[in-house]
Amino acid sequence: MQEISSLRALRDTQSLETLAAWRIRGEQFFSRVYDRHTDRVMSALMASSPDLADMVAQEAYGKILSDTQVLGDVETELVVIAALVPMEVPAQTPGKAINGMIFNLSRSLVLPCFVPSQLKGHVHGAKNVGASELQVTTVLALAETMCSRLRQVPISL
Repeated sequence: MQEISSLRALRDTQSLETLAAWRIRGEQFFSRVYDRHTDRVMSALMASSPDLADMVAQEAYGKILSDTQVLGDVETELVVIAALVPMEVPAQTPGKAINGMIFNLSRSLVLPCFVPSQLKGHVHGAKNVGASELQVTTVLALAETMCSRLRQVPISL
């Protein structure tokens, strides 16, 4: 892998790819992430909004997430998990939800709960692309620890 500081903007340094090429690359990465759930997840996106499904396949997965010039599939999914933690964990939750259980990071499993579907999908997706259970739980624990500390800091408006 290259050092991030040695890279220029990815879109400026590549020859122009066609929209079709981005879509194909995005659909392939989406399939690796969602594995046997690919059709169901894409159908849900299509039912919600065909434009959203198009944007997800072409822009998010095609241009950004599937680009392996800096990060591979595993690293990309771990970054996505870390990004989803602060967006989907309520401030009052004492730990991190995985597979329907809350992990209290200072103790053990404490109680069943709802796992936000996008975070759950990417937890499984990381494993689908080759991440270990230890890698996933470490990223979840680190992200939750950071979030819990930030929640204790008053935000001035």
